[in-house]
Amino acid sequence: MCVLIAASDHLLARASLSRQVGQRWIAIAPSVHRHRSARRVADAHRDLAIAKSPAVTIMATPPARQGSSMKGASKAKKSIRPTRQQRGGSPPPHEIDALIALTNVGRYIDAEPLARSLTLRFPVYGFGWKALGLILIQMGRGSEALLPATKASELLPQDASSYSNLGAVLECVGRLDDAVVSYRKALEVNPAFVQAYTNLGNVHSQLGHPNDAVASYRRALRIGPDSAEAHSNLGVALQDLGQLDGAAASYRRALAINPDFAATHNNLGNALRDLGKTNEAASSYQRATEIMPDFFKAYTNLGLALKDLGRMDEALIRCRIALQISPNFADGYANLATVQQQLGEFEAVATCYQRALAISPDHSEACCGLGYIRLLEGNFAEGFRRTESRFDPKLKTRQAFPPNVTFPQWQGESISGKSLLVWCEQGLGDQIQFCRYLSILRSLGSGRITLVCSAPLRSLLQRLAGADEVLTVAEAGKVPIHDYWTFPLSLPLHCHTTPDNVPAAIPYLHARTDLEYDISRQLANVPEFKVGICWQGAKGYVNDAERSPGLVPFKKLFALERVQFFTLQPDSRDDFLSIAGSAACDLGHEIDAGTPPFEETAALIMNLDLVIACDTSIGHLAGALGRPVWLVLPFVADWRWMMDREDSPWYPSTRLFRQTARGDWPEVFERVALRLASVVAGKSTAVWPTAKTQ
Repeated sequence: MCVLIAASDHLLARASLSRQVGQRWIAIAPSVHRHRSARRVADAHRDLAIAKSPAVTIMATPPARQGSSMKGASKAKKSIRPTRQQRGGSPPPHEIDALIALTNVGRYIDAEPLARSLTLRFPVYGFGWKALGLILIQMGRGSEALLPATKASELLPQDASSYSNLGAVLECVGRLDDAVVSYRKALEVNPAFVQAYTNLGNVHSQLGHPNDAVASYRRALRIGPDSAEAHSNLGVALQDLGQLDGAAASYRRALAINPDFAATHNNLGNALRDLGKTNEAASSYQRATEIMPDFFKAYTNLGLALKDLGRMDEALIRCRIALQISPNFADGYANLATVQQQLGEFEAVATCYQRALAISPDHSEACCGLGYIRLLEGNFAEGFRRTESRFDPKLKTRQAFPPNVTFPQWQGESISGKSLLVWCEQGLGDQIQFCRYLSILRSLGSGRITLVCSAPLRSLLQRLAGADEVLTVAEAGKVPIHDYWTFPLSLPLHCHTTPDNVPAAIPYLHARTDLEYDISRQLANVPEFKVGICWQGAKGYVNDAERSPGLVPFKKLFALERVQFFTLQPDSRDDFLSIAGSAACDLGHEIDAGTPPFEETAALIMNLDLVIACDTSIGHLAGALGRPVWLVLPFVADWRWMMDREDSPWYPSTRLFRQTARGDWPEVFERVALRLASVVAGKSTAVWPTAKTQ
């Protein structure tokens, strides 16, 4: 499994403060994003970065995800100086100027006693309290800043920035709802306060209200269209809503105003990567690291993008740089593991995941990733237990989503006489592989069993033993109450499956007898060895480029004599006929053109001598039908095919042909061609696996 930990790292970058040229600004890192745990607090504080510039005054901003604009910084002097009305009985002007001068050059330790002195000698004078609150914020002492910031807002009821600063402190200590109230008070005093709208948007985003965040940022931009921070944070909110094109456009507008926003370059990279524009994403991440050389999250994101581009050595270097900068970066270890896994370094992968979990025990991505490594190793007990984290809401890229029902998830307790809803998850191949467990559930005494599957499988699975009713997800909106629900991939855990007791009562799926008979008649006059092929998985799958060889490598097989080939690939007839030439046997139409999905495919497979496929649903279907199937697998295969085996406990009729070097499909098909030629010539009968390799 490829765990893309930092692909959505824009959520954490809200707390990341870039070093900007020619300005000093403060941002208070939020305690956590709404989907983060308390382990992120220290990480967020490490993200604080303050630029070196003696020429500007201080201003407390929200926990800005990108930084403060120059416009925000220019307001700083107004936010700390006392108003004209307060100067009667006020501190001497030279003390006020001294305090401002100290804070402007970052001498907060020296400024703190002077500010405290003002609050003691002039306790009803708001300036001292406001200055003290800002200084404590600058020093990362948010909880101590709460009292002076509150006093300042009470003593300066017409000072919008005091309310805004109090909101920033409240945000820092995790009182987000109270922060909203403070920011709104600031806007009541000054409806044109751009920074307060931006701050309010940040809090809405942390509260999980992206639509409200978008509205706040847009309001800020109507007042101050040159706010790079507002443009950038609007991009984050739009990305939260899945509006990737809009997010990328907002990031680019922010960078047009301030090209040196490192976190915005990083966020733009995230949006571009999600849009499939990986080369552009890598360029954005690279620019972020150039602006901020210690931006470890940008380095790890760059590593992931380079992995996607197949540039593994470069990816390893970037991921390791991230960990050199931040040795306790749990996400970084998990990301490094995904790169190492593509290189087949499984011991190193496990070590990285374990290191991530040692730093952050509730790290769901690392837990799930380690689970898939254990399954790959054949350790089903630990593997299936750990992969239960695949539907953890904290995951950035969740693999399963529970049904919206009121009854509980089955945790392995007795189901004798109980009704069970089996709720589909992941891909079509997964659903085909694990629907076998319905007969096991029935043997455990379960009463009614309802199976919910993806729409293309409904017709095929209606003949599955053990299912009282088969519904699609769309049809399951008003599913009746059951005693329990479960995911199919949780069933091996609760049924205590090991590699030695995998339920393999094959076949457990069956073709329609009428279609199977019709095709047998069509092929009655085809004396050659009949082989069905499938060369491409779903292109949206994250690892499809690794697992799918394409049609061209099959040309090695098309040159064999006494073999006729059939396409099992949907919507592929023209390409197949063009490349296979005289080796192709044509049904006269696209497969399943006149039947529900998989129905004609299943019937054709039952009339073939062999299926040769990449790791996709067709291979699962042929295995579940009990027909001989040869799977061509990438160098690092999916967990279910385990390691160093030519057979599979899941499908006894399956033979596995693995790459011996990453990306080397020609060598795989050379072996397949030799084996197929031997079988056709009668020199070998080993179409099916003959021995189990441990």
